[in-house]
Amino acid sequence: MRKRTAVPADKRPIQPLALSVEEAGHALGVGKDKIYHLIKFKGLPVIDLGEGREMLRVPVEGLKRWLEKQEKSSVA
Repeated sequence: MRKRTAVPADKRPIQPLALSVEEAGHALGVGKDKIYHLIKFKGLPVIDLGEGREMLRVPVEGLKRWLEKQEKSSVA
């Protein structure tokens, strides 16, 4: 039986705090144009890191909260 050893913190995979528009679209199964629509018209949270659209990021926790809110409002 092999002994388990702890993985050093600097060797563990990093969980992203925010997603690019493309990554958010992939996570939701939609294209980036739909993500831009959700940002502009449906209140999808976004962080602007500057330098135009390519630097927009969707915070992971904000995306989760936004999805929960959408789910609750679609049920009501």
